[in-house]
Amino acid sequence: MTGVIVRRNPSQCTSFEAQDGHRITEVLGLATTNTSRYSVAYIVAPEHTRGEARQNQFDEIVIVEDGHATIVQDHARQTVGPRDVVLLPAGTRYWIETEDEQLRFWAVCVPAFRPEWSQVGETRRDWRSYQTPRGADRLRPRSV
Repeated sequence: MTGVIVRRNPSQCTSFEAQDGHRITEVLGLATTNTSRYSVAYIVAPEHTRGEARQNQFDEIVIVEDGHATIVQDHARQTVGPRDVVLLPAGTRYWIETEDEQLRFWAVCVPAFRPEWSQVGETRRDWRSYQTPRGADRLRPRSV
């Protein structure tokens, strides 16, 4: 895609409803634009829902557009609202809970989302078998 500007609007893209009720629209990524380095999805989580617990093998950045929710990790709870940006590093096990309002947010995955790199459910991945996807290490900041 060198030298090409790609403009896509979620309202013009195909979406699907996940098992937890979240409406997911991939705007850029493997499934829509054959982009493997990153993916961008627009997600709407209905009120009073608990998203599926997941642990990804890629970094995920959540950018909240509208609404409030709690991002829950095994050891912490973080309330988020409009314009908040949250980094969920690869290997982080989390889920999203909404209260009295729906949550609309963007999810940016680096490298691009792949179902086989996202473990969904309550079971935990054994850290000894965890492998960072090829190329993901170049995106992490280097310590000085």
